[in-house]
Amino acid sequence: MVYTLRYLGILEVFTISVVALCFTNQLHAQSLPDERRVTTEFVEIPIDSALLILSAESGVGISYDSRIIPPDKKVTLSANHLMLGLALDNILVDTDISYGIVGNQIVLKIEEIVAPVRVATISGYLKDADSGEHLVYANASSIEPVYGTSSNEFGYYSLTLPVGVYEIQYSYVGYETHTVDLDLTEDIVIDAELSTSALLNEVVIFGEVPKESKYSEDFAEMPLEMLSSLPSLAGEPDIIRLAQSRAGVSSQVDGFGGLQVRGGSADQNLILLDGVPVYNT
Repeated sequence: MVYTLRYLGILEVFTISVVALCFTNQLHAQSLPDERRVTTEFVEIPIDSALLILSAESGVGISYDSRIIPPDKKVTLSANHLMLGLALDNILVDTDISYGIVGNQIVLKIEEIVAPVRVATISGYLKDADSGEHLVYANASSIEPVYGTSSNEFGYYSLTLPVGVYEIQYSYVGYETHTVDLDLTEDIVIDAELSTSALLNEVVIFGEVPKESKYSEDFAEMPLEMLSSLPSLAGEPDIIRLAQSRAGVSSQVDGFGGLQVRGGSADQNLILLDGVPVYNT
């Protein structure tokens, strides 16, 4: 019985050891190349030699173009279980070289330094040269390269451009274009005055006003003699009932909703009594 327990204990320890080994290998496989640990020490050696040592210690391939390595620079490093990425940062300090990860390798490259573009702003008001009135939504633009803006409701404009030499044009509908040559090195205020362009000759239009016809092209007469053939209310002839008997004319609810002529509504009819409109027939 004691032997059986001891045997089971050995199996249990062996199983735990195998699981721990597999877990360690999995973590090692999932780690990034620059997270590998290195332990090394060197003093005043060239950078390319230091890279060879770090590659051998970490088992990670380090690729680079030898032309980007400063030939006269010496580096020193003392690393004890230090991550490879931190070791590279130490030996590449004060250089333009950075590293990136491609697959399971580390690739060295030169950092591209983009110089900031200096800009300056042209601003001011666009006015009428004669009256001094501010011109709303007038145009201000450079010819080459093409940049442009327009004035606001107060005639104020603002145009920001890279520093350089420009030909600035100010234009507005009905006004002559005003051009300014400018060597733009700093912010500047330019109030431009535009002159009105030549006016066109007067245009006179001659014509005749067509006379309105008294009668519609589609006209139907309803003689009063036809009223005698219709039933009357309280003995009075009903002209509206006579109109409802015509083709294309109908009424709404029991004849009291107004006339509908050829599909139109009651408010689309014009009824005149001695030339005066009647709204409630």
